[in-house]
Amino acid sequence: MVALAGEVNGQAAPEFIPSFQAEQQFLVSGMHPFGLAAGDIRGVQDNIPDGFPEVAVCGSAWDIVSSYDRRLPGEDGGWIDIYRNLGVTSGNWNGLSLFQTIIPAIDIGTDTAPREVVFADLTQADVLDLVISTAAPEPNSFAETWGVLVYRWNGSRYVFHSANLYTGSNPTVLPARGLVVADFDNDGLNDVALAVDISENYNTYGPPARNRVAVFKNTIVGNESGYLQLAAELGVNLPDAEPTGDLVVADFNRLTLGQPLIDIVTANIESDAVSLLHTTGSYNFNVNNQNSACSDWVFTDMATSKFTSGSSNWDIAGVGYGGDCNLYILHGSKTGTFSHNCATDVYPLYSGGCGVRSPIFHAVSSGNLNGGTKTDLAVAIPGDPGGVTWLLGKGNGTFQFDANISSYSTGIAGWMPLQILCADLDQDGFDDIITSNHEVNNPNNDPFTISVLLNAMNITP
Repeated sequence: MVALAGEVNGQAAPEFIPSFQAEQQFLVSGMHPFGLAAGDIRGVQDNIPDGFPEVAVCGSAWDIVSSYDRRLPGEDGGWIDIYRNLGVTSGNWNGLSLFQTIIPAIDIGTDTAPREVVFADLTQADVLDLVISTAAPEPNSFAETWGVLVYRWNGSRYVFHSANLYTGSNPTVLPARGLVVADFDNDGLNDVALAVDISENYNTYGPPARNRVAVFKNTIVGNESGYLQLAAELGVNLPDAEPTGDLVVADFNRLTLGQPLIDIVTANIESDAVSLLHTTGSYNFNVNNQNSACSDWVFTDMATSKFTSGSSNWDIAGVGYGGDCNLYILHGSKTGTFSHNCATDVYPLYSGGCGVRSPIFHAVSSGNLNGGTKTDLAVAIPGDPGGVTWLLGKGNGTFQFDANISSYSTGIAGWMPLQILCADLDQDGFDDIITSNHEVNNPNNDPFTISVLLNAMNITP
């Protein structure tokens, strides 16, 4: 059953409020999970996609929150886990089963720290590849390897396919956040873009390394694609060289003649601004920095979708860090500019203030939590333990939410959920919620986990 909201901000709120089953936790193979992805892998069951998305999570021994490297001498700290979705039997979801763990150091000959992961077809094999952004295991050192890795599906498991790796600060430093995959040059091949690490050290690296986005072109070697070459290194050029953060991609500027071109928007971790990297073709990008003019609108994570029903404009939701405990909305336009109201496009996520450990790193994901065609949002609430909050799209660019109403949130046992993902794991038409829980009470003894909140939405005609 579902509950109907009454009034929010003086307006009727007809959106159904979803409920979720009790949290299910699944163990991961390593420490400090971070990046999450979901996709239906061909070959996991009878070599045919079964409609139930698998889940990938990656992490390393590097604790992003406390900036501590927990690797033992000689230990490879980076890992990626892939879970098979066991589907549904008699209406009950059977959960996830870990079927492969990847240690990148075995394939590339040096340790590196996987940060984010995406399922996408880079090799044109009509199957989802695994794309992983990696960073130096210890961000205060130039001596480690970072870059992007591609693993392809061979029918039963993922095998190493290609890598584009760098050591030190050339051409950029530590692209750990904001891994995105899109066809930037309209050649039919998916390309990759990365941004710099959220925990990059200003005093060590200095301004030149902090405001970069690297774009990699998908190239064909022999008869196979999925080999990445650096095509563009984009400087955002903000004052004081604030570091870039999360990335989202869409056709934000729709005035370009001809075939639509995919643009990039990057958050800037220490600036009240986002930057539009507008594609003009052949990996040329025009950079347009847009200041929000609103205090503390600083994003560590973003999600993009069309928040207004019937609109062709791509909007952005952003969440912050530090003492910032709000969600913000930027309304897109066909020209690639964003509008917002400093008073009404902000949603406080907590009742009575922040009340969580600082620094905090919220995360946001878009999805369909209560049916229909309107985009909803889920936000990871970091804490010891953490929580999840959901905001329900109303189809007019606003969201139904009240931090004082408990039915819009739930606590989870997982500590410090730093990434969140909406995906319909049981294929009931309502997205479920997955979080990667970055910390535990005792890192030396307690197992690290991801959490699943299975959507219990049930609308009876």
